[in-house]
Amino acid sequence: MAPTARTATGATLEDGGLGSRVMEMWLMAVPKRKVTPSRRKRRNQFKRLPFVESVVRCGVCGKVNLPHVRCCDVAREARKGGGEETPGTSP
Repeated sequence: MAPTARTATGATLEDGGLGSRVMEMWLMAVPKRKVTPSRRKRRNQFKRLPFVESVVRCGVCGKVNLPHVRCCDVAREARKGGGEETPGTSP
């Protein structure tokens, strides 16, 4: 005997038939109303990437970074050197 699916009303439907497809569609999540473009934009306005106004080039390697962010290569070299300070930095 084929496996059966039970509906919300308690009726059973055999798998593979038209009733099982209707049951699957009945369980799908669908929106009640159309979401207009303006509502969609209002909902998603905080998900977009922020515009970067200022960038700074690293003086040692030349990579572009945000201001007040240390370059990863410079930090790695400082750790390898045993904590030696780079020229131009103060304690």
